[in-house]
Amino acid sequence: MPQFYSGQPRILALVLLSVFAWTLSSTAQMTVTWQAQPFPTDSDWPGSQGQPAVITANEVILNARPARSLEVFSGPLTINFDVFVEARATQGGGITLSFISPGQPLDKDLANATAFQMIYHDPGYYSGQDVLQVTQVTNKSGTIVWGETPLPFTITGGTTYHISMNVAGNGAVGWSVNGQPYSLPNSTAVPFSQYQLQLGGWEPGDIWHVQNFTVVPEPATVMLVGVSLLGLATVLRRRKYGVE
Repeated sequence: MPQFYSGQPRILALVLLSVFAWTLSSTAQMTVTWQAQPFPTDSDWPGSQGQPAVITANEVILNARPARSLEVFSGPLTINFDVFVEARATQGGGITLSFISPGQPLDKDLANATAFQMIYHDPGYYSGQDVLQVTQVTNKSGTIVWGETPLPFTITGGTTYHISMNVAGNGAVGWSVNGQPYSLPNSTAVPFSQYQLQLGGWEPGDIWHVQNFTVVPEPATVMLVGVSLLGLATVLRRRKYGVE
């Protein structure tokens, strides 16, 4: 009969905890509860103010007015969602996911945020090219800190694009569209340790559908909890048998 050495039960426990942590991290999702917002009262936009966001269990439809999460998040985490514009508007348009410092008024323009934007232009701007862009907003003043143009694809009405964002504990962001990763500089990092999420459209008639929005904690975080539990179990077992 094979003999087990003393370390084997711990190795087995580590393997089981690793599998458990991987399973938990791959299925655990943080809740995102969206709230529709009014058009900012301090906006200088001269045209139509669009319509409130339409929010269902698995979709947010944006027609100029934004939607914000009730929850406050912190990294490391991964965000995934699918998005499409109903039709490419003649005046151009785009979709924005902003990480904002918590507690900002719902009816005002954002004071502090890191905004990740997927934009298409009419022929009068950028020769009609489509771009990805990151804007840092501080005290309501926005600065474009990164832009990718032209994109290797065209933003087409009715076509779904899959967005994935990995947000590290220090705020660094990894961004990919349809599996294509983009290298972002340090200037695009989210400067807040905690943040709410805000979805924004462009202007009336530029209608975006955001679907399957998920926020998942980083697997490494769950794994660390599992390893810590294993260490605690080992200490308690050694004490039980009088081993120092």
